[in-house]
Amino acid sequence: MSLKNDLNKLSTAWQQFFFAPFSPVPIAIFRIFVGVVTLQLLLVHLLADWNLYYGDAAIIPIEDTIGKYWRLHPYFDAMLLLPPGATWRWYFFIFTTICASMMTIGLFTRVTAVLTFIGVTSLHSHFLLNMNSGDNYLRLCLFFMAFANSGDALSIDRLLKAMREDWRVVGFLAPLSAPWAMRMIQIQIAIAYGHTWFCKIAGPEWNNGMAVYFAARYDDVTRFQVPFLLDNIWSCKIFTWGTLLVELLLFTLIWWRPARYWVLLTGLALHLGIEWTMNLPMFEWLFMFTYILFIYPEDLTWFWDRVKAFVHKHIFSPAKLYFDGDCIVCVRAVGLLHHLDIFSILDLVDFRSAEALPDSVDKDRLEQEILLTTKGGAVLGGFQAFRWMAGRLPLIMILWPVLHIPGISHLGEAIYKTVAANRYSLLGGKCSHEACSPVGSEA
Repeated sequence: MSLKNDLNKLSTAWQQFFFAPFSPVPIAIFRIFVGVVTLQLLLVHLLADWNLYYGDAAIIPIEDTIGKYWRLHPYFDAMLLLPPGATWRWYFFIFTTICASMMTIGLFTRVTAVLTFIGVTSLHSHFLLNMNSGDNYLRLCLFFMAFANSGDALSIDRLLKAMREDWRVVGFLAPLSAPWAMRMIQIQIAIAYGHTWFCKIAGPEWNNGMAVYFAARYDDVTRFQVPFLLDNIWSCKIFTWGTLLVELLLFTLIWWRPARYWVLLTGLALHLGIEWTMNLPMFEWLFMFTYILFIYPEDLTWFWDRVKAFVHKHIFSPAKLYFDGDCIVCVRAVGLLHHLDIFSILDLVDFRSAEALPDSVDKDRLEQEILLTTKGGAVLGGFQAFRWMAGRLPLIMILWPVLHIPGISHLGEAIYKTVAANRYSLLGGKCSHEACSPVGSEA
């Protein structure tokens, strides 16, 4: 009976770990970081010497790569399906870059993650000598990203979905989903640390404490010298044995919640130290970015709440945004603004359900347009309210200079009134108030 109970507990723990509903925010943040690393690989590393790697006169033609390096090993290379000529390979690169960009911002996230994985894997297979361990890990991350629900938060996909929903019913939180793909990436990085530790512990230089001394003198990858520390035998020994200890912790105690964040801090110190002294393009950063997946969603929320509190106190004061709750189009519009409002500058208020309105807020005017009241007492409506928000919502802040071009306010007011007057036919939805009539309204 005891064995059966233990097996049941193990099965329950397994199901909870891989499939219990979980916030997509950590994997969404990781998606953005992985996208940035992928774009760095494409636009900085590969593009600079594109012809050398993939041109018609490449330093190693694909025929030689297949014969000498692939041999009987299976490799995936979609570029072999392209018509002959460097131009098609160039189109393939552009397509992969576009897909990586779309994955980063979360547009058609799952599809673009799959295509980015195919593109990066093909580019690596086509020229194997241009790969390192960081590239191998990047491909693994992209592979599991294709199965993750990373587009459910912090993405264009999420914004588009939110525009079709009533946030008063579904709320603003991203939908929970099974985190198994994220768990696989967590397990993968733990395996990487474990494999590294077991290989190092068998080496005499790591046991006698001299490995860091020799690694610091590998001139091909040296970035900055640290003479005092890396020329002292005892500091080299401490760094060598310290590396073994940190890597041991990163595949063992990282799974124990009370120790997790302390272990992650030691990992950050290790990788930042390597990044400072050795030039290993994006390798260290990709590993550090993976630590995001080990941060619990409630702790991310706690941290961001304090960021918002700092912003409210020292940078931008919150404002109330009044809208018509009887108009679903208006509800969706302010809901979209809320999703763009990462610092919670806007406090949404349905004027129809509000118990009382400030004396400065004209209810008749609210029938015609949204109104925004600032902490200083100003009341802004329509285009003027949107321009105020553009200067304080980082995701649309790029519009703020344009909206202050002389004469643009008149154009903006005209566009706002036209869209508002035809919002029912333009944006769709149902409205229970006459202000939403597709004709004759100036809301």
